[in-house]
Amino acid sequence: MWNIPEDLVKSIQKEPWAQSCQGQDFWTRLMTWFKGIVLPEFLGDISKQVDEIIEISPDLSEQEILTKATRHMVQFLDAMSASVRIYDPNTEQMLSYGSYPYEEHSREKHIPLEETIAGHVVKSRR
Repeated sequence: MWNIPEDLVKSIQKEPWAQSCQGQDFWTRLMTWFKGIVLPEFLGDISKQVDEIIEISPDLSEQEILTKATRHMVQFLDAMSASVRIYDPNTEQMLSYGSYPYEEHSREKHIPLEETIAGHVVKSRR
């Protein structure tokens, strides 16, 4: 529901209270519904994700931990994939370090800094 705004709007429009109200009454009821139902559900989902991430064993290698964390990100955001990229200032290279689905064998080990979003982030520090 949170991943695509159109899905959120469709979800709201299906609520019985939303079909029968207009104007200021709609906004008042929307906020009541949001605070009472939507927000608690969203916070519950986030709490579950945090708990699952906290349960990742610290005994795993850094790459295994980051791979598991990216799996949680992909599932929570309903994304296709995620990867962790680390900038090494000594070599001035961006390293691919943990991804989900695990496709390290098909990923570049070094990501170019030129003409990539990751490179722009490193250079702009934003």
